Amino acid sequence: MSQSENGQSRSHSDHAGQKGRFTGERLKLLRPDTYRRVVELLAEPREQVPYDHICRQERVSEHTVKAIEKRESASIAERKEALLAKTMRIAHKAADRIEDQIDGANITQATVAFGVAADKITLLSGDHTIHIQYSIEPGPNLYQRLAELQHRIEANQIQPALQNGETVSRR
Repeated sequence: MSQSENGQSRSHSDHAGQKGRFTGERLKLLRPDTYRRVVELLAEPREQVPYDHICRQERVSEHTVKAIEKRESASIAERKEALLAKTMRIAHKAADRIEDQIDGANITQATVAFGVAADKITLLSGDHTIHIQYSIEPGPNLYQRLAELQHRIEANQIQPALQNGETVSRR
């Protein structure tokens, strides 16, 4: 072992240069079950299992999770492919069963089955989907409006009218 300029052995200084680089190697050695679970969670769609969820659940840093993802990218891709194949088999079985039983379905069940099937056709065909968002804005404050009208009536600014067009006289 040779000495470096600062008096440390080269192997020690080389190791110190790697400090701060996240590879997931320590996690794999010290907590192999956690490492395996992180790899499994990384195979899930990111919308369903975000990085911060994996970090909290497995008590690891985001840097470690991303390093494991980079290191195990081939393995994760294989897991995703296997998960996709399994999901497609389940979907085919479910679709076949629905098709076999649709004749005996009541109107509610048939409507739901049609809606789900139509949505899936749209998604699987690659057609563009449209997201419509509708929100109801709060209207005028009716209580405030009634209070204003009452105040104006009491101040004789307006004359209240009855349904038949007659007015109420004040004494």
